[in-house]
Amino acid sequence: MPKPSSSKKSPKKLDLFRDLKRRFILSSVVSSSLVLILAFTSIYFLIANYIKNRPTDFSFSASPPISTEPESNNFNRNIDDFLKVKVHEDREASLSALLETLVITGLGLEVALIFFAFYQAEKSVQPVRDAYEAQKNFIANASHEIKTPLAV
Repeated sequence: MPKPSSSKKSPKKLDLFRDLKRRFILSSVVSSSLVLILAFTSIYFLIANYIKNRPTDFSFSASPPISTEPESNNFNRNIDDFLKVKVHEDREASLSALLETLVITGLGLEVALIFFAFYQAEKSVQPVRDAYEAQKNFIANASHEIKTPLAV
């Protein structure tokens, strides 16, 4: 029966560290994604609620009419309606811009966090890899030291 070569053990060892790094990366990316989604969703809904519930107290028809003619009241009502529509459109545009900004910022942060997670995972696994190599060298040296006196 042929003896298994050491090259077959090496990929298994690398898979062990690769799996450990994957777990670090996955846990950090998932946790940061959840925090970002929660924070940005809260920001959006708080601002949307504030913007939509702001009163529009610019009514021209509430002020005493300049003239008592019905055309003046109709003109003031048209201005009120026009301003209400414009304010509503501006508020919707502001919310759309806010949502777009939050999504772009969130995606940018996620990409940065992924790169940071890769870096941190490599830094976290390095001491484990060094300890594994040291243990492997110790076992090899101890084995050699034990075999030498027995062979003599």
